[in-house]
Formats: sequence, structure tokens, C-alpha cells
Amino acid sequence: MELTLRRKFKGAAYTIGDLSLDGKFFCNTIEDAVRDLPAECPDTLRGKSCACKEKVYARTAIPA
Repeated sequence: MELTLRRKFKGAAYTIGDLSLDGKFFCNTIEDAVRDLPAECPDTLRGKSCACKEKVYARTAIPA
């Protein structure tokens, strides 16, 4: 199964997208805002949770 998320709108407070399964539209999505994060987090490279100041735990959308 192949999942594809296409983000259509990136607002200040939320992100809207389309989720497809095996190339067929499945549903619309809503995520928290995409925030600029460092290219490499020193914590996650060591298997720890990200503690970067830009990251809001369980709320920041995964960067593109």
C-alpha cells in the first residue's frame, strides 16, 4: 500500500492536504502548521525525542 500526502494549503495555524491510497483519493487532511526545523536534530540522531525550540511536541507537522 502506498500512501501519498499532498499538502494544498499551508496556513499560519494549520495545513490542509489530500491523502491518497495507491494513487486513489481517500480523504482530506488537517495538520498543525509546518514550522521551520533544523535540517538535522542532534537529539533524534541519538534516538531521543526532538527538543529543538521550533518543535511543538505532538503538534508540528512533519516538514516537507
